[in-house]
Amino acid sequence: MTSVGDAAVATDVLPALEAIDIAKSFDGVHALKGVSFSVQPGEIHALLGENGAGKSTLIKVVTGLYAPDSGQIRREGEDVVFANVRAAHKAGIVALYQELSIVPTTSVAENVLLGEQLPSRAGIVNGRALRRQAREQLDRLNQKISMRKLAGDLSPVQQTMVAVARALATDARVLILD
Repeated sequence: MTSVGDAAVATDVLPALEAIDIAKSFDGVHALKGVSFSVQPGEIHALLGENGAGKSTLIKVVTGLYAPDSGQIRREGEDVVFANVRAAHKAGIVALYQELSIVPTTSVAENVLLGEQLPSRAGIVNGRALRRQAREQLDRLNQKISMRKLAGDLSPVQQTMVAVARALATDARVLILD
C-alpha cells in the first residue's frame, strides 16, 4: 500500500489484461513486433494509430481470434492462451467491432442474451425471464429500449448499446471496442 494524503492506495492490484512482447506476422510481414500493454481494472485506454498499424491485429490476438507468434498474454497475473474467441469470452475478454453482430430478425432481448444460456422451463424458453435478464443489462447502460422490438428496427446507436449490453451479460472484465 502507498499513502496518498489521507487515503491508502492499493499497489498490488493485478492487471485485468496484460500483453507482453507480442509479435504476429502474416506471410513474412510484421503486423505486430514487441507490443506490450497493461490494463488495470476500471481503466479506460485508447489505442491510436494509422490504418495498417496493427490495432485490429492486436485486438484479435488478445481475444483469441489469432494466435501470437510470440509473447505472452496474462489475465489477472496468470498466463493464458485463448484457443478461440469463445475461450476469451469465458475469461471475460470481449471485443466489439464496428460491424456489429446483431441479428436483425430477432428481438432486442434475444440479441442481448445471444450465445448465453437462456432461461427456460421444461426446455421451453421463458420469455418473461429472458426479457427481465436482458432489461437488467440495458438498465446498466441507462437504455430504455423495448425488449420485444426487432433489433433490425433499432437505430445504429441503439444497436451498439444492445451489443454492449450483450458483452455485459457475459460478465466481461475487459471490453474492447474496435
